[in-house]
Amino acid sequence: MTTIGGFSRRWKSADPLVPCLVVIVIVVFVSHAVGETFNGIPDEYSDVILTEKCHPAYYTRPKCLNHTDGYGCACGPGFSWNTQMCMSSAIDSRLEFSAKDPVRYTLLLDKAFPKLSRFSIGFWIRLRKHENESVSTIMSYKHGRKGEVFRLFVNNSANHSLGFAVWRASFRTNIQLGHLEWSHVFWTWESKNGSWEILINNTKGAEGRDPALALPFPSDGEFVLGQSPREKLLFNTRDAFVGDIAHLNIWNKVLAPHTREAVYSSCIFMYCGNAVQWADLRSGTRGPVRMRWPSTVVSVVLKDDKPCNTIQEKSMTCNKYCSDVIGAQCNLETVENIVWARTPAITNATVPCPGQEERRARNETYASTSRTCYRTSENEGIWGKPYIDQCIAHDLLDMKKQSLSMVDSASVDVAWILTFASDLLNHTSTNVYTNPIDVATVIDLLGIIVKLQAKSISVDVQTSEKNLKEFKKATIESPTQEDMQKFIQVFLDILNNLMDFKHDAGWKKTKPRGVEGDNLLTVVEMFAATVADIIEDQMKLGLWEYTKNPTTEVREHIEYKLEIQKKDKVREFMFPDASDSIKLGLSGDAGEVRVVPVIEDVLGNVSITSECVKISGFRFKHLAKYLPNHEGKSKEDNVNTAILALYIHNLNHEESFNLSSPIRFHASYLDTFNISNAECVRIEHPRQNNTSVRQWQWTSDQCMLVSDTSQAGYCSCFVPGVFALTTDMYNVNWDRGIRRPILMNIASYAGCALTAFMCLASVIIHIRFRSSTTTASLHKHLAASVVLGQIVFMMGIDKYDNPTFCHIFAVLLHYAFMCNFCWLMNEVFNQYIVITYAAHSHSDQLADNGSMIRYYVLGWIFPGVLVGAFVGSQGESYYAKDMCWIAWDSIWLFVAPAVGLQAVSVMVLIFATKEHNENSYTNSEKTNKIIMIQMRGLWIQIILITVSWSFAFLSLRMHDTVIKYLYAMMNILQGAFVLVFFVFLHEEIQAVLKARKTRKTLIVYDPDHDQSMESLMNQEGKEYSDTEPLNLRSGSPDKVCRESKRDMFSLADKCEMVTSV
Repeated sequence: MTTIGGFSRRWKSADPLVPCLVVIVIVVFVSHAVGETFNGIPDEYSDVILTEKCHPAYYTRPKCLNHTDGYGCACGPGFSWNTQMCMSSAIDSRLEFSAKDPVRYTLLLDKAFPKLSRFSIGFWIRLRKHENESVSTIMSYKHGRKGEVFRLFVNNSANHSLGFAVWRASFRTNIQLGHLEWSHVFWTWESKNGSWEILINNTKGAEGRDPALALPFPSDGEFVLGQSPREKLLFNTRDAFVGDIAHLNIWNKVLAPHTREAVYSSCIFMYCGNAVQWADLRSGTRGPVRMRWPSTVVSVVLKDDKPCNTIQEKSMTCNKYCSDVIGAQCNLETVENIVWARTPAITNATVPCPGQEERRARNETYASTSRTCYRTSENEGIWGKPYIDQCIAHDLLDMKKQSLSMVDSASVDVAWILTFASDLLNHTSTNVYTNPIDVATVIDLLGIIVKLQAKSISVDVQTSEKNLKEFKKATIESPTQEDMQKFIQVFLDILNNLMDFKHDAGWKKTKPRGVEGDNLLTVVEMFAATVADIIEDQMKLGLWEYTKNPTTEVREHIEYKLEIQKKDKVREFMFPDASDSIKLGLSGDAGEVRVVPVIEDVLGNVSITSECVKISGFRFKHLAKYLPNHEGKSKEDNVNTAILALYIHNLNHEESFNLSSPIRFHASYLDTFNISNAECVRIEHPRQNNTSVRQWQWTSDQCMLVSDTSQAGYCSCFVPGVFALTTDMYNVNWDRGIRRPILMNIASYAGCALTAFMCLASVIIHIRFRSSTTTASLHKHLAASVVLGQIVFMMGIDKYDNPTFCHIFAVLLHYAFMCNFCWLMNEVFNQYIVITYAAHSHSDQLADNGSMIRYYVLGWIFPGVLVGAFVGSQGESYYAKDMCWIAWDSIWLFVAPAVGLQAVSVMVLIFATKEHNENSYTNSEKTNKIIMIQMRGLWIQIILITVSWSFAFLSLRMHDTVIKYLYAMMNILQGAFVLVFFVFLHEEIQAVLKARKTRKTLIVYDPDHDQSMESLMNQEGKEYSDTEPLNLRSGSPDKVCRESKRDMFSLADKCEMVTSV
């Protein structure tokens, strides 16, 4: 019998089913082995299997969005990126069982409970305080035919310890759950040998083995959260759970330890159970169970200070995901004062140079620069170095190439450095930089100059002793004292030119804002350290004699001081100090910085090879605008002082160290109006990193505000560097204090002054021309009241600093205001009397010689009595608090009497107008003309006095410039019309002017018509008597003319006098 491969040919030919049975056995064996591999521990693919089982309705793929700063993952409403997928916000939720009654629970309804021979149950739990002294069932599973299968509960009578029951065998543990705090529980079980284990917060709490548990769990039972199994149809609420449950998942295997650790520490919630997962329980809530989100369990995960779902992590993972899907790109970046747009990897980006954008828009030739976006091995975009030489001015580019060639050379020529610095000084003084790259190039050249100068301090000093004397010899020539002084002066001159206001256009275009200002300060710090080191080395070699006088240089935009002290004789450094004030005129008001080096700081931080302490101080008066605290305009945290700097140099240029004695500085605020929240800050320079974008910031770390006087701030900092104060440019609790509203401007003063001048001129003219009628007297008193009102208003409205004077002016202003309206009413009464008399008399003469006493009482005494009554009745409430005026609550005391007086005036003037219209035919033409002129003047004054005082009220109340100009215009019109209608058009004034003209004619000598003065006067008198009747008091024309021979002015008066209104 022949065998092949261990099998008999006879068997093979006799029973063909045997090989099939063998194959089946092998398949079963392999399947069992594979099953053991997937269910056993460890399993390198277990994490993949876990995440693949998540419910697809709650986990989706994002839509990649291409933003300037990277990819974005759009997940849609109700979903968010969890660093791996878009997860529904409903996943991070919890079930809230707030009480035992009424009955509440959650069923597994979306799927049937599977058959399990082993499981791992993980969930978060938080207990609430309640009165249940028995057990609280967390979950239970009951099969229809086999009854209760398992139950997990909390034993309230045993300090809330965990316990469970499987196949009616009960087990209790010593694992205690706390109240009001989340705990994570893992419960594992295997039917193979009845082993079980419970972990609390991924720490083993209890374990065991019992043959009674070695039975698999049947499927298709009722799985319940929050209640023990039903008794018939109802739940027993006595064993109900009170607390919160979140993220419960059941796996049909015993999870490996590293997988349990991942589930416990995960905050992306993608480890979903392959038997039952948290999303399967959403639809099974019954009773007053509440599902709330977020679950708040993430706060427990973060207790270990492990970042969880941070914005940076989400952004990075989203960018990685979308880069794999779409392709890697370099993000938008601002480097070398140029904004580089987002660009795909392995692509060159070309952008116009600053200032060339308009030429590109017009399709003209323009200068440009380029940069390459590379792809890394991790499929990420990374920018290469930009090439900006085409954007630099040609002469600056030549200087840059020349200086870089010197950097690579082995030797340094001090004379070449000074010559090169002088050329750069000439360039900065003769050119205006509108290109930010030119500004940056000058700063780079300054840095190169400092580096070249620093090479000269690498001096090999050899020391030898002979006859107890020490000798030092330098093998390389060092800069002389004269060279150093010239270098310091030229360098500071370049800085001063660069910070000049003519270069504002270039500074303002720097991107990002403040980066070139920070670069400049970095170069300044290098300069200060280099100069200090060179001078110290020259002192060692005896080339620079040590003196107590420090090196101090003053420029328009920068002030510098260097002081080198003996290590064993340190003293306070102050800039500017009293000697700086006397010798250089420097004041500490703009800013002052000082420090007292503590000997422990000096010995602990300065190299032992250095015998001196080197301290440099700077003050930049106008650099703040080039170092803003934020991009764009903002009213918060604005740099509001001059910028101060203090450096304590050591030999090796090590990083800054904390001081035992703080650096103290103070500076006056550049803007003191309505500021708040002063803060002492210092510049934190960028640290070297792999990115090309330099980051810097103002920080208040290790600085504190000592005091704030609202005009200046006093600070202390424990780290040397660059200092300033920032303020918010608003104050929500601002008290105006002594800042009063602007009641009068130049227009208001001009209007009051011109009106007073014109009305005063009216009074003087009437007095000078001896106008004697009642109407003329009323004109004088009305003009005088206007003058009084204007002077009081102009001089006293804002005299609120002295309360007594202010109250006096307020009363006088009210009195003058009432006098204006009373005398205007007197004018109207007099006009009515004159018109009535003219209508009922048969003479051309107007009744204009009545008594003035009644008018005096009504015009001057009545307003005083009225105002006195108001003041006495109101007391202190009569006066306004912010101006010398009546209180606005009592403004009716101003308005009501004025409205009443104006109403009377208008009514009387209407009757007078009616009377005149009805009887004007009985008067002569000249009489009617005089009456009409007077009527027009009164109507105009009624309107103007009302309008001008109304605008006066508005200008005080609204504080608007336009209102004040309108008030001034109406005020001037009032004074002008008083002068025109009540003076120049008044008949008495016109008669005097006409008589003066006649007098000039009388004294002119004509040889052809030689007449005596007597005959001319007689002729004039006769002519007058024939044409115009005189007032009865004047006598005959002949008599008047004879009497006027002795007084020519009286002659003109009498001969031309007409009855006036």
